[in-house]
Amino acid sequence: MDEKIVLSKFSEEEKTTLKTIDEFNKALVENDLKKYFSFIDEDFTTFLSNSPYRIDGVYDDEEELQNMYRTKQFTLFEEMQPAVQLFGDCAVVTYHVRAIVESKEGGTTLYMKETDVLVKKSGTWKVVHVHISGTK
Repeated sequence: MDEKIVLSKFSEEEKTTLKTIDEFNKALVENDLKKYFSFIDEDFTTFLSNSPYRIDGVYDDEEELQNMYRTKQFTLFEEMQPAVQLFGDCAVVTYHVRAIVESKEGGTTLYMKETDVLVKKSGTWKVVHVHISGTK
């Protein structure tokens, strides 16, 4: 995310929320699962565009990521057109994603839409749900 351009239109709380999402996604690209899971609430759930099932909890998400990292690696995960809706200690962040995934077969560019739901706990934003949809 180009912080100089994008963040200027957001309130301070919205900026904090977006920075949390940006760091969350950077940890994914860097394959830093310890940091990645530091942003996630223990009751986390997710819907992925390539899976017919909901992922329930940190254990299932870690298993899914470990399986992915065996054959693929993100080299880019870019949040575009972010929007933040704040509802007290709850935030809904939506954005378009451009991602590059590398594998033995080469690189693939993915375009997706993502919704992240966060809850503020003890003054820190935690991701409680992620929904990723593919685009055509």
